[in-house]
Amino acid sequence: MATYPNQTWPSDATIEALDGTTDTQTGLPYVAKGTGPTSVPSYEIQYNRHQHRRNQILAGWRQGMVVDEGSLKIGVYPIKYTQAGARKNYTGTTGVSVPDNSSKVVYLDSSSTLQVADAWPGDITTFLPLASIETSNGQMTITDLRVYTTFHVPSLEASGVKDRRIVTAHRASVGNSESDTEIFEFDPPEDLTLDEVQVYCTAAAATAGVDVKEAGVSVLSSSATPSAGAVVKPTISDSSISASNNVTVHVTTDGTGSITDLTVTLIFKAVVAA
Repeated sequence: MATYPNQTWPSDATIEALDGTTDTQTGLPYVAKGTGPTSVPSYEIQYNRHQHRRNQILAGWRQGMVVDEGSLKIGVYPIKYTQAGARKNYTGTTGVSVPDNSSKVVYLDSSSTLQVADAWPGDITTFLPLASIETSNGQMTITDLRVYTTFHVPSLEASGVKDRRIVTAHRASVGNSESDTEIFEFDPPEDLTLDEVQVYCTAAAATAGVDVKEAGVSVLSSSATPSAGAVVKPTISDSSISASNNVTVHVTTDGTGSITDLTVTLIFKAVVAA
């Protein structure tokens, strides 16, 4: 059960001192003491001005709100939002039936289609949560859950968060007697973390090795040994990649070594800001 604080009211003198002033953070005025029907502007005008401006402030938060329309039906206000880097628009709806004596969740799926379901989708990146609903004996209780995305701290480490940059180097063939030969170079646009290296080839003969370097220094614990038809994932010893340093891929083979259809995939992720 949630715990709610018991906020105290300011003193009467503090509140009285607000008469006729304007709140600087919202631009909302306080009606001066003594204002009445014959005042200029009148109390009605001043009060409605205040209501009009407050409604304008609240309008943005009204977007996407699920409301009880009676008779076990809900309506949803229109909302414009961003999901997975794409601007989306939901035009709102009315008269959506909810079964009695049930627990439901309400969300917009990846196609901006309203869903009333038994549970949330498994991947939190694929939908916009709106509310949960409990119905019992013809009565409905709606819990607004748009706060799940309003109060949200993204985690680049969390599973399902697809914040990755994938860079691929390919070489059709690598001959023998290559000595730490550079076959690929990447100029990172920002500081990155090297999350994983994958080495694949269709054929490898004799002794062959693949290395990944930053500014000429290997970032692997040891060079990867390609294996035909398999993905090799070498251990990374230094994952911090600076935007000022290029990342390169190097190959080494002995006198009879060779590699066919070599593909080296570098998987980067963003650096978490301090």
